Amino acid sequence: MNVKPSQLLLLSLAGSLLFAQQPAAPLKSGVDTDGMDKSCKPCEDFYRYSNGAFLDKNPIPARYSNWGSFGLLAEANRERLRTILDAAVLSKAPAGSSERRIGDFYASCMNTAAIDAAGAKPIEGELKMVAAISSRAQLARVLNDLQKAQSAAIYGMRSAPDAKNTSDIVLYLYAGGLSLPDRDYYSNTDEQDQGDPQPVPPPRRPHASTPRRRPRLRRNRCQIHPRL
Repeated sequence: MNVKPSQLLLLSLAGSLLFAQQPAAPLKSGVDTDGMDKSCKPCEDFYRYSNGAFLDKNPIPARYSNWGSFGLLAEANRERLRTILDAAVLSKAPAGSSERRIGDFYASCMNTAAIDAAGAKPIEGELKMVAAISSRAQLARVLNDLQKAQSAAIYGMRSAPDAKNTSDIVLYLYAGGLSLPDRDYYSNTDEQDQGDPQPVPPPRRPHASTPRRRPRLRRNRCQIHPRL
């Protein structure tokens, strides 16, 4: 079927006219009024007025110290991911396929009996490497090997826009950690200590009279920002 350019132009114009004749979708506010408590006077308790209905419908779960719309979003995403992973475990995808590899990896992570039985055997190589350190040179070499293996050893690094010149991407170094809760999480038996580890509170802001210091840039464009 041969279509002339003039016919294509007419079809395009006709489609544009039909689209223009369709009623525009009504504008909708981005504010979620369903979460408001309009029975509360805003001048008496604006927080309750703004969030009252949401607070009544969404009490803080026992395992969390705080809760909100972002918590709901994160929990919903976890449930979706779990559904996808469970389906990958049960699927009969071909060996070597992405679905099969994801399912096998997730199943191995959830097999706590096998993990407990293996104990520290999977990391025996790393433990022997650490135990063999006898000099600063060996320490530096081991830290470098662990860092390349993404073991969060002593320090971490990331690339991000420069705090003083956002057109540049610089390397940031920050203090690492054990990636584990503190000792009390494992040793205390109080009821209040049996939940999930609480997040570290944010650092306190300096008082208005406290002089603030800006981080100094080194010549190699590397800043050291300790993680608080």
